[in-house]
Amino acid sequence: MKNRRIYFLGILFGLLAIASCKKTTTDPPNTKVSLKNVYTLAGGGPSYVDGQGTSAKFFFPVGIATDANGTIYLADYNNYKIRKITASGLVSTIAGSGGVGTGSGNVDGNGTAAQFAGPKDLVVDASGNIYVTDAGNSSIRKITPNGDVTTFAGGTYGYADGTGTNAQFKSPQAIVIDASGNLYVNDYDDYRIRKITPAGVVTTFAGDGTSGMNDGSGTAAQFFIPHGLGIDKQGNLYLADGNRIRKISANGIVTTVSGSTRGYRDGYTGDALFKSVEDVAVDDAGNLYVSEAFQANRIRKITPEGVVTTLTGSTIENGVSGNTDGSLSSASFNYPKGLAFDKNGVLYVTDSYNHAVRKIAD
Repeated sequence: MKNRRIYFLGILFGLLAIASCKKTTTDPPNTKVSLKNVYTLAGGGPSYVDGQGTSAKFFFPVGIATDANGTIYLADYNNYKIRKITASGLVSTIAGSGGVGTGSGNVDGNGTAAQFAGPKDLVVDASGNIYVTDAGNSSIRKITPNGDVTTFAGGTYGYADGTGTNAQFKSPQAIVIDASGNLYVNDYDDYRIRKITPAGVVTTFAGDGTSGMNDGSGTAAQFFIPHGLGIDKQGNLYLADGNRIRKISANGIVTTVSGSTRGYRDGYTGDALFKSVEDVAVDDAGNLYVSEAFQANRIRKITPEGVVTTLTGSTIENGVSGNTDGSLSSASFNYPKGLAFDKNGVLYVTDSYNHAVRKIAD
């Protein structure tokens, strides 16, 4: 009997020892937040002011991105500027000139000596370079960590593949980056998704250049009203396309994830309805988050199992606008557009008509 007790105690201590090896002091802490409440991080009211929190001002903020350190970057569309926001809400200007609603142009240079003509979206690479879709100049601009702004690709309104400024775009808008540093751009007026390598080589990844809703491979597919892009860990793209969410696999196969006719209905992906989808972001677990702006004013969630729910915002079809912080069920928005996660799982939203950046966290 005594030997049996010693045997079982040995097994127990062995299991405890194995369990203790699964988490060591070198493991990163679990810092992921839960999406429970909506807060205003910065902005509120159309103007141009750098500063802390709600004392800072934006003028129709659109695209948003975060870097590896959790710093937030913003395309301030009607101010023609790129703004930087720390996690604590301190806002500064890193590129673009002029005052309130002024400074539109096409000038390369350092920091506020540079000019943009409609910055729509942006993304940050592993080296801290920022790439901006400058829709008004039909170009992709690059901002180095020391603030030097150059034209990375495009610069002429049209359609042409090629390298750098030999390529042409038609109002490029959304942009994402994959693990290899390739950029993918929604070329809005041309109904195509373009790919740009780190060396600046531009090719057509998907879309035939005409408006439509056909699924298919590469240039055999069609897009209807392409807006925001998201990307998952496997390199699959997700496109907010009119009233649908489209998926473009890493090898260019286009399918429809969810949505059909314009409307509002939660449920499984085959039955759910959307309206005026603007952007898509993907979390670490593979959940999709979709912003719906015009006559919707809400954020939707699509699980990997295909369940669509309303995360926060208006829950009636013609969504009521507002500007209320609080729990997910009580918060309100006015034209939520850009979406981006930070390293801790905080979801940032550009609330465009409230001229603010909202965050969804614990």
